[in-house]
Amino acid sequence: DATASLLSHAGGVPLRPVDSFRYKLGGEWYWGCVRPIEVPGVPRFYFGVVVPELDFLTESHRHHLLIFMLSGVMLLVATGVAVILAKHYSHPLSAVAESHERLRRLDTSEAPHVDTRLRELAQLEDAHGRTCAALDSFARYVPRDLVRELMERGEAAKIGSRRAELTLVFLDIQGFTALSERLGPERTVERLSSYFEMVIGCLRKHGGTIDKLIGDAVFAFWGAPEDQPDRCQRALVAVLECHHCLEDFNKDLIAQGQSPLPTRFGVATGKVMVGNIGSPSRINYTALGHKVNLASRLEGLNSHYGTSILVDGQTHRCSEDVFRWRHLDTVRVKGSKTPEPIYELLGTNDARDSEERDWVECYEKALNLYRAKEFDQALAVIEALLETTPSDISMQRLSALCKECRVHLPDDWDGVTRFHQK
Repeated sequence: DATASLLSHAGGVPLRPVDSFRYKLGGEWYWGCVRPIEVPGVPRFYFGVVVPELDFLTESHRHHLLIFMLSGVMLLVATGVAVILAKHYSHPLSAVAESHERLRRLDTSEAPHVDTRLRELAQLEDAHGRTCAALDSFARYVPRDLVRELMERGEAAKIGSRRAELTLVFLDIQGFTALSERLGPERTVERLSSYFEMVIGCLRKHGGTIDKLIGDAVFAFWGAPEDQPDRCQRALVAVLECHHCLEDFNKDLIAQGQSPLPTRFGVATGKVMVGNIGSPSRINYTALGHKVNLASRLEGLNSHYGTSILVDGQTHRCSEDVFRWRHLDTVRVKGSKTPEPIYELLGTNDARDSEERDWVECYEKALNLYRAKEFDQALAVIEALLETTPSDISMQRLSALCKECRVHLPDDWDGVTRFHQK
């Protein structure tokens, strides 16, 4: 059949000796070749060869199957190796990525060590650690919230400021100059280090931005770089907590035979300019304005009234119902033309007692009588108070003022205390 089919496909057409063709018979493919034979004196005849295609391709199919199976095995092996390598790489890469995310949030605390034998990842971790250390150092010189804001924005610090309402706090150590002379430079720095650590910790705990350290003084504010609607309450809670912590701190110093560090606070609230102020080569994120000066002046006025915490009228109005107060006086500080009521911050409302309330009411009654020029009546109230609290400097001061005004009252007297010195 194959031969007959071969001849039928050849069709008696003269073929070149090298001609071959493929044809199908019975569902199978064959290859055929027909070559003419020339013999003198003999009619031409053809020599043909027909071979089933499978005779050629069986081995090839076997090789294809073998290659396919080997390829599958190699693919499985490669997949397994890839999974192993991916796990080997992914864990340290994930750890490094997490560290970078923490760094973006300005969390420069020590990150878990990335255990890897990959040189590139080890180098990346080392570089990340150096970056964290540099940013941590940078954030100790400028407000951390400001650094975080700049990182989130992806921009460098630029000169510029905005008008905003802030609550500003100055605190300073009373009599520190004399103390530092007794301690000497080395012990002074050591003492200040533990002092600042506690003070700054209290202020930051309640959202304060530490502007600068000025010798033994600290300047902080609330309301920038991020807006804080409850800035007054935050600042006053921070000041009270700081004051209480310093009381314990000084008790420990006294128990150790060392001199305490009595600290005074001045608090003011109002509109100021806040932002990056300076030159292109040196910028300071700070606040400027009358209220900044007022907070500084109030801190100093504590020495005149024998108090620890003085606040201005606007701070008092913002938090009048939350804290306990004593209306101490109305003053005009150096450099200001506007009289400013000042208040002593006594504590939070939840700790009020009747004895303190009566004492405050009597003092404020005497102050109002003094301002109404009822000096004899004011003096009577004050003298009664001095019998129970003879060491209260503010009462002693008011008593002296009443006695002085009874003798001589200037024509321009208005009940406002003027301070011509800082």
